[in-house]
Amino acid sequence: MPVPAADAALAGGIEGPRALRPLLGTVLDALANGAADRAGPLPAGGPDAVARTVRATCAPLLPDDGDGAHAALATLVRTLAAGAADPADPHCAAHLHCPPLAVAAAADLAASALNPSMDSWD
Repeated sequence: MPVPAADAALAGGIEGPRALRPLLGTVLDALANGAADRAGPLPAGGPDAVARTVRATCAPLLPDDGDGAHAALATLVRTLAAGAADPADPHCAAHLHCPPLAVAAAADLAASALNPSMDSWD
């Protein structure tokens, strides 16, 4: 039977928070770095530039060897954050979606770690 990768720990259970903590640091740093790269409410170059950047960053789509959880998260989250509209920026006040509250994002993480199937209790 194949052995799971060291960074394939589960998010729930007694050890879940310990496995999540360093990954969350990586994600939060990547979100901050991506927002700094964007440097405004919208990414420069519009959707076409964002699509080119995402394609280049994610190539090859299924590499023979992975980079590991931290490197993959840092790269992908930073790229996505840099290419995202920022509804928290005052210049996006008329945007269709309101910015998420930090407490809501934290609660979403908790819900995801506890039971990703929120429509049932089994």
